Amino acid sequence: NYLIDWKLVPVDDAEALLAKIAPYQAANALKELIDQYSADPAAKDIADDIAKAQAVYDDAASTVEELIAAKNALMLAYNYLSIAGATEDSPKDATGFFKNPDFTVGNINGWDLGFVSGQNVTNLGYQNHTYTNGEVTFTHFIEAWANSDFAGTGKRSLGDGRLSQTLPSLPAGKYVFSCDAIAVTQDDQQTPCKGAYLFAESGEYNWKTEIHTGNEKPEHFEFTFITLGDDVTLGLKTE
Repeated sequence: NYLIDWKLVPVDDAEALLAKIAPYQAANALKELIDQYSADPAAKDIADDIAKAQAVYDDAASTVEELIAAKNALMLAYNYLSIAGATEDSPKDATGFFKNPDFTVGNINGWDLGFVSGQNVTNLGYQNHTYTNGEVTFTHFIEAWANSDFAGTGKRSLGDGRLSQTLPSLPAGKYVFSCDAIAVTQDDQQTPCKGAYLFAESGEYNWKTEIHTGNEKPEHFEFTFITLGDDVTLGLKTE
């Protein structure tokens, strides 16, 4: 049994508390990145960048904005390092830019859910089940699924939403974004589902490719996009 106590506090007190928490969260996120890169032998060439980030972390006067900027700058330096020398004929794997790209840790940490469970979506989040279709197979995945008669309303759509992740300051270049996915209307499998996409967004630029599959039959999808070094949001969406 669980017991939850709720306490109502004045708005001013709540805002003051949030203001105190924000610097801690920003500092903790920066320290985690510093520790991660410091332990990575491949990151020896960005030792100066790590030292600069450490100086911001050690400065008790650093603001939330400065802590976040230091984290993004360090991440950008590492990202550039990891794909240094990439060419059209000799590409480098950029999967490491994602947090938790394959869900093998057993959760969806690092991903943003643009659906609301209990509205149009019946199941939302991490799932563990093996689906195989020829050479395409997966066991750990993120899911947004709706019952064909959700809440007795007769709804057969997830509505507008997304499962996505934003990569800050992705190094400028051309990328191939790919995933294995299942996209199907289970109670009307003769008609390809519509409105499901693999997508990328960066400022005013948008890329997407429509996806649909057979029931419980994953397929591989991919497309190419270009970024100028800006933040890029990638994932799956319905609209």
